[in-house]
Amino acid sequence: MQIIEWPQLLEETLPLGGRPSAMTIGVFDGVHRGHQALIKAIVEYGKGTTPIVITFRVNHKNDVKNQLLGFEQKIEIFENLGVKLCVAADLNNSFKHIGGEVFFNILREKGKMRFLAVGKNFRCGYKLDTDAEQIKRINDSAGIETFIMEPVMEGSLPVSSSRIRKAVSEGRLEEAAKLLGRPY
Repeated sequence: MQIIEWPQLLEETLPLGGRPSAMTIGVFDGVHRGHQALIKAIVEYGKGTTPIVITFRVNHKNDVKNQLLGFEQKIEIFENLGVKLCVAADLNNSFKHIGGEVFFNILREKGKMRFLAVGKNFRCGYKLDTDAEQIKRINDSAGIETFIMEPVMEGSLPVSSSRIRKAVSEGRLEEAAKLLGRPY
């Protein structure tokens, strides 16, 4: 799997050999069962696309000691799931001030996006100005297929990184493993 940095994406189109892309975007802290379902959607989309994950090197919502996985561990899981390219971003001032619509214009233009998979609760852009339904409308107008995935459930609650962190902090490692889809 190839890794490029966000600034490289801005300077040139992705190294896709002329192929369009199928993308998913997120922090992917833990790469839990919900994240795996999004990645599976882009890998299985096919239609001559390259599966790409856009993620962050560091989860800025949590300090490093509270992260479920380091960046290299995430990359290894992405590769094992069939991702061919990862765009790594740092949440610096220039990145976090990009509006959602501008962000998706960049992905369409520079990333040759043909397909996007995001979770129902996904939000992005400056001050989280763009939600999954807005993204779908933006993409629909550009002829890009968008899959909005319902949360993956375990029991009556959705699988989430914060739920996994809580299980780990309380020593419930079997529950964490169930949510992750692999041992913690």
